Amino acid sequence: LPCHSGSSVTSNPCVSHLVAGHRLWANTSGWHVLGLTGDYEALCQQIGQGQKLFAEMALQIQEAPRPASPELEPKGPHLAPLSRFVTSVGTARLILEEAARLLTLFWRVSLPTNGQCTLQCEQTGEMKAEITKLHKKLFEQEKKLQNSVKLLQLSKHQEKVIFDQLVVTHKILRKARGNLELRPGGAHPGTSSPSRPGS
Repeated sequence: LPCHSGSSVTSNPCVSHLVAGHRLWANTSGWHVLGLTGDYEALCQQIGQGQKLFAEMALQIQEAPRPASPELEPKGPHLAPLSRFVTSVGTARLILEEAARLLTLFWRVSLPTNGQCTLQCEQTGEMKAEITKLHKKLFEQEKKLQNSVKLLQLSKHQEKVIFDQLVVTHKILRKARGNLELRPGGAHPGTSSPSRPGS
């Protein structure tokens, strides 16, 4: 990751926390460094501030008056550049102390290779397998639910078809009965057929 230098020269210490689970990979001979992004950015800012401050100090040294002889020491107004230089030295010390503190928040680690997997890797693999298993069960339950809904809809449709058919059949039977009752010579309710002579 590239470092971005800060614009101010003041030191701004920030509270940082160690990376969770960093001790699983900690190795004093490891080839990698583990830390939080916030700590890395803060360290980059301190480095940028230090570079800017040392550039200003170098310019102050170049612009400082050089006495021609030991007797011509800077006095009076010439003490101001010296005072600024002393202040810059103090600020540089604070920047270096903060940078050193931030460096202690980074851990030298060894990342697991293909043939070596830590406990955390194994736990991650188990979690992935469990999630896959749950996804499969969820898919099966969802499929069963969809089938149940389809069967329910089909059953309701069949019930409606049967009910409609019964209604139609009932209407046909009523109409047929009415036609039989109104047919000429047909027997009417409450009347008896005439007796034949000689009977």
